[in-house]
Amino acid sequence: MNKKSATKKATSELDSVEPCLETRKGNLRSDATTRACPRGAMFNGDCVASVKHRPTEASSVVAISDLGIDLVSIHGSTGTSPVVAPSDTGILPVLAGILPALRAAAQRASRPWRRRQKRWQGPGRKLQILRRSLQIAVLLLLILIPVLSLYDHLRNQRDEVGIQSRWDTRTVHSLVQDVEQPERFTQAVRGSVWTLKAGDFIISDPLAVVDFIAASRVLVDRFLITALIPVLLSLLLGRVFCGWLCPADLLFEAGSRIRSWAGIETDVRFSRRTKYALLALGLLAGLLLGTQFFAEIYPPRIISAEFYLWITFGVFGAGAWFFLLILAFEIFVSRRFWCRYVCPGGALYSLLGRWRVVRLKVQESSCTNCRLCDKACEFGLSPMQGKFGPECNNCGLCMRACPHASLSYRLSLPPRDGLDVVSENLKSA
Repeated sequence: MNKKSATKKATSELDSVEPCLETRKGNLRSDATTRACPRGAMFNGDCVASVKHRPTEASSVVAISDLGIDLVSIHGSTGTSPVVAPSDTGILPVLAGILPALRAAAQRASRPWRRRQKRWQGPGRKLQILRRSLQIAVLLLLILIPVLSLYDHLRNQRDEVGIQSRWDTRTVHSLVQDVEQPERFTQAVRGSVWTLKAGDFIISDPLAVVDFIAASRVLVDRFLITALIPVLLSLLLGRVFCGWLCPADLLFEAGSRIRSWAGIETDVRFSRRTKYALLALGLLAGLLLGTQFFAEIYPPRIISAEFYLWITFGVFGAGAWFFLLILAFEIFVSRRFWCRYVCPGGALYSLLGRWRVVRLKVQESSCTNCRLCDKACEFGLSPMQGKFGPECNNCGLCMRACPHASLSYRLSLPPRDGLDVVSENLKSA
């Protein structure tokens, strides 16, 4: 048999076989259907081929409009291999176009979370959890104090209706109603961060002490003693109240985060000496006018007072608007404007913490000059070069941002050259 006759015989045999011999009995398919259907033309148990397949054909297209796809069977010398291509109609091509876009959007959305996860895996992770916990605890304490004070007042007035009319006083009442002396609980903590009384123990902000002494022109020994613990902590740890306990710092850091999320890059700079000048002018005004100037503009005290007004009377005072104005200015104009340039309390704590013993140090040998620590610093200092100075509040944000763990806390006296750098020969340590 010659070559031409062999090809002709093979072609006639393919033409004589139906592309799909379906033997249907109800919903059952016989094995003959699968064997007779061209290879690759089965879809969900049905033979979808509707044209005759020849070895000489380049391709044959079978459209299934109900499913919205095309089966493209590419034929060659070695056989048949189906290719699925989207058609112009149906829901599958729509999903085929939407799903990659959704997948790409999910990947983009997960990138910030991955960066946050990586950032929180540094050596300063536990330190930041502790710092945030302390800040939130102070903020909650400032809310709890006026609630306890209001409940104690209503209880002394025997105002059961007033107690039951509020969920906060009602909650306190359910906790202390079985206690023999409930006033020991409700009067356990009084005051604010300006002056706090816990039992028989009183602690005052150093700024409150100097503000009172300047306004009254009287040196009260007992009042000076109440500021002893904050002064000692400042001499040991520096401006630690600002970065670890101040409730305003937590809200100002939230404003800084809003700046980052919104992509606001405007950052008007001022002189850091402004806050020291304001501290001196405030003390002079207290001496001349006999008024406590700092009590009216100090954000921690303003927050305490506004919480008291809100919980007790359901209103906010002028201090709330003053604080919101500062926060808006920090978000849109100058990053951390109040703490960097204006805060008189920060100026006093910086003076006390100038000779602090616990200091952040940068390891020169492992530092790669990536400047991530400089970007993380809320106060605009330069941790990479060891330029912390008295402004540093030992918050540890730079230590968390460092990917090489080049920053750490160390016990050290202030360096002579002003650079907190640990070099290989330890000259600057």
